[in-house]
Amino acid sequence: MKKTFIIPTLLVSLLFSACTTAVPENTDIADSPIKEVDTIESLNEGILYENNTYGFALILPETWSSYKIMNRELEWSDFGNTDSLDFGFMTSEDSYPTFEEPGFASLMNISIHSHEQWEALTAAGSLMPNYLGENDEFVFAGTGSQDAPSDLMELRADVETVLSSFTILY
Repeated sequence: MKKTFIIPTLLVSLLFSACTTAVPENTDIADSPIKEVDTIESLNEGILYENNTYGFALILPETWSSYKIMNRELEWSDFGNTDSLDFGFMTSEDSYPTFEEPGFASLMNISIHSHEQWEALTAAGSLMPNYLGENDEFVFAGTGSQDAPSDLMELRADVETVLSSFTILY
């Protein structure tokens, strides 16, 4: 009885793990600050992005299939610096301000704070991004860009929906 349960369960587990580790083709920019995604899976309602470094997930709309992620350190004055992830796209607008990667335009940012830093920022009443969630190690906050290049405005309209899909994995 146990053999017949274990073998199908093992096969299903192997099949599931093989299906959740695909990486999009468009993330292989050599020597770039743009980070490859950790795990991405196509769902009925969009694209599942899982960040295995920080332990969170987002559901992105299918229209975001060409997104890129850039790591960026944010400075919080007396409160220190934090890691953050900019989710964006390549734009055709030359005049749009870019990061280290020419043509990259961020549509949203997720900042990663220590619990102590988040408490200090909150207590000081600092201008802050929106709280998304927390795990034992980090507090996550997110915000959409204030503006976007004209060729990305339709994608920018999805930012609040994407941020509202934020889920802690561990």
